[in-house]
Amino acid sequence: MPRGTDHRPLAQLTKLGIPEAKMRHESEAIDHRSIDEWIDRFCDGLSPYWAQMGLLLLTNVAKKRSIHALRQVRDRLEAPYRSLVPSTATQTTGESPHRDGSPLLRAPSSDNVVEFDRPELEKRFAEHAQEYEDQHGPIGAAKILRARRKASMELAARGQSELLTTERFALILMSVDA
Repeated sequence: MPRGTDHRPLAQLTKLGIPEAKMRHESEAIDHRSIDEWIDRFCDGLSPYWAQMGLLLLTNVAKKRSIHALRQVRDRLEAPYRSLVPSTATQTTGESPHRDGSPLLRAPSSDNVVEFDRPELEKRFAEHAQEYEDQHGPIGAAKILRARRKASMELAARGQSELLTTERFALILMSVDA
């Protein structure tokens, strides 16, 4: 811990709030290339306990952005907190490793987790994204977010989520910039 750190809980919590607020506003920029910087933001100047709490907050964003970023954050967590984050072995299952099905750190089914308010479109989009990544490699978070937005606007808004075929998914993906 850096010299001169204020150990009082309220001071630590206040210091933790600074990177947490930045993370909420800049979460779209968090990926495997920037995750080390974000880890440092949550660890610098905080006691080990509060740094671990910050890393737990960061896992919730990292899991939505990149499996690689999630792995990097998980590697910095210590027991017992590390057990709260899915291991890389459970990442591909898409199921929560917790008996209670806690959504806090649910394992993503793809490198890019996409959340929808429409369950049928969400399911179809995730299936097509996983299939595409299996065949062609990672899509990239920015591109998948734009494709998600476009699919939602084009199909779900009209109640046509059943029209998201493999071909339609590929066309939407090709029509958005990386």
